[in-house]
Amino acid sequence: MKIRNWVGAAILMAAGLASAQEPAPQPLPPPPVAVAGWTISFSWSPEFCKRNLGIKELQCLQEHYFVLSGLAPGFAGEGPACDRESLPRELFPRALDVVHNEARLKKIWRQEGGCSGLPAGEYVLQLERAGRRISVPDRFRSTPREGLQLSHSEFKDAFLRDNPGLLADAITLRCRGAWLESVSFCVDAAFGFQDCPTALSEGCAEPLRLRAIRPALRSDRGE
Repeated sequence: MKIRNWVGAAILMAAGLASAQEPAPQPLPPPPVAVAGWTISFSWSPEFCKRNLGIKELQCLQEHYFVLSGLAPGFAGEGPACDRESLPRELFPRALDVVHNEARLKKIWRQEGGCSGLPAGEYVLQLERAGRRISVPDRFRSTPREGLQLSHSEFKDAFLRDNPGLLADAITLRCRGAWLESVSFCVDAAFGFQDCPTALSEGCAEPLRLRAIRPALRSDRGE
């Protein structure tokens, strides 16, 4: 009887030691936060280049009109922590095909792409998608030497005609006084147009003014 009790106690002691030595289960990582929508922004290049004379970015070395300048994620709640790693250099050629400005691209990744919760390669795919999402009206592909002057509604109507499904409330303008700096479009996670949040105020005077597109300083072939 004593032997049986001793064996049982030894078994219980061994089981207790084994459980004490097992590492505590690690908490599961939080699920990834899904992007609920995007704000796609396009810079009006003549205004940008006027305010950055001498800049060597492709955006200003060639003739451009609207150039993709931002793709900011939106979240239903709190977004993920930002990735502080730089955008991998192997992704630059693809991204620069739509951004045309290396300094701007680095800023986009640091402030927007790195905070989207997406891997860098996936975010560049979204940049390419954003560049294709908006059709720029022919009216803004060339300008008279004195530039353009038009009302806010005329400007938005031009985009509404060329982009089926686009809503006037999905467009916001950013200006310095009456001079257009950029235009933004709000889309959902599937890139369908949606109203912009009220936080995206316009602050542009009437009538809206667009600086003239400068002649190209060189072509893609360096001519």
